[in-house]
Amino acid sequence: SDKVIIFKGVSFDEGALDNETINIISPATLSTINITGEDEIFFNRLSGSPSKTGEITISTANFSKMITISATGVASVD
Repeated sequence: SDKVIIFKGVSFDEGALDNETINIISPATLSTINITGEDEIFFNRLSGSPSKTGEITISTANFSKMITISATGVASVD
C-alpha cells in the first residue's frame, strides 16, 4: 500500500511507537517516485536539508500533483 511514514531519530525503526503513518487512500496512488536510490528521503533535524532530492507524484484517474523536494529541504507542489 502507498504510505508516508514520519519518524524521529537518525534511522528508521519500523516498530517505533511514535512513528506516524499517513496512508495514501484509493483512488489516489503514489504514481511516480523520481528520486535516486531507495524510495526514502530523510530530512536533517536542524538544517532541514534532505538526504535526496526529486519528485513524487500523487495521482487519481483525473488529477495529479507533483511534490518537488529541493536541496534546501523545501517541498513545493505543482
